[in-house]
Amino acid sequence: MAPILLLTRPDPASRRFLAQIEARARQRIEAVISPVLAIEPLPVELAAPPKALVLTSENGAARAGALGLAGLTAWCVGPRTAAAARAAGLRAIEAGPDAEGLIARLLAERPAGPLLHLRGEQVAVPLAAQLREGGLEIREAVAYRQRALPPDSAAREALGGTRPVVLPLFSPRSAALVAGWCRTVPLQAPLHVVAISPAVARQADGIGAQTIGIADRPDGAAMAEATLRR
Repeated sequence: MAPILLLTRPDPASRRFLAQIEARARQRIEAVISPVLAIEPLPVELAAPPKALVLTSENGAARAGALGLAGLTAWCVGPRTAAAARAAGLRAIEAGPDAEGLIARLLAERPAGPLLHLRGEQVAVPLAAQLREGGLEIREAVAYRQRALPPDSAAREALGGTRPVVLPLFSPRSAALVAGWCRTVPLQAPLHVVAISPAVARQADGIGAQTIGIADRPDGAAMAEATLRR
């Protein structure tokens, strides 16, 4: 029985990932897109302009452009965030595949502050606090909210059905929210999670999946490969 791919990132990111999967597979793949989060911008007041930005998401990069910060250097996690930063008119530096790599790079390079981390309400890693402990001058501003969404009817049908479901998960919060879905929707389908990192895999323990795999690297290409293998 062919599996269903359940994608829970915001719609544009899910569609990009699906296109990446289908290009690698060279065939159409049956997928359900049911975002677990909606991104809502929040107002930001800057007391003083920063010398450089720290960005850990595409959403933060988009907010930087909207806040008129084009032209600044932006230290970014991963290629997607760096690409979004360039699109917003920033001088992007891809500084690591994940938050830990970004912290290590910044502590090694020691750019002059003040730095500004534009972030969402929820963070998996206390990045600014760790950088301050390392002696860097950094502020943070909550620039967007991630509002939880319930599963749509197609996701409910997939989770409550009999066909296997493959579920790629890209953040600990998404994993926790999907676990909440599975407490309200009786999980009947054989569910197989593909996690981008060990931290996401640990959070996915509460979902009730038959298997939880971890990508070889914390990036989109490795997630596509791991998802196709599953």
